Amino acid sequence: SLNLALKSHPDNTELLLLTGLVARYAYNLEVNGSQNVVMSWLDQAQKLTPSDIRAPWFRATLLCQTNGTKEGMNVFLSLESGYAWDQLPAAFWDDYMECATVIDMPAHLLRAADHLDKLHSTSSELRTQLTEITRKRYIAFDPQKEYDPKEMWQEAKFGDDPEFTNPTCGVR
Repeated sequence: SLNLALKSHPDNTELLLLTGLVARYAYNLEVNGSQNVVMSWLDQAQKLTPSDIRAPWFRATLLCQTNGTKEGMNVFLSLESGYAWDQLPAAFWDDYMECATVIDMPAHLLRAADHLDKLHSTSSELRTQLTEITRKRYIAFDPQKEYDPKEMWQEAKFGDDPEFTNPTCGVR
């Protein structure tokens, strides 16, 4: 069992990351308490190897699958700004695209798709569908055009707090 292996090797980053991924799959299967387990293992892995992007990346992916989409996308954006785009693996950009889809940030999705094309990454049906759908609905910002505020901003209410999103510019 992974838990027994972790007791014997608590400072093994690879084992912590693997255990975190397995716990994330358990979360996807609705195993109670698995989200907290994922976060705990990934936190430990990040403390051991703070320069390794995998722990925060895996955390961001889980957050984007749960109610933490804003926090998850912020982690992706932070990672993106810390590395050259071509130093990040294709799987990172796939996860980034999925999060950008959920949080409704089409400009970010299209940028990730462009990076994947430039990386000559093997295409996937999901990536192709997300990109095609986004290209159909995305209208590039025209600085010469005068926009009605309702064209540019969407409002959503989460509890008492309104949230405004400009999907064209990728700002929330």
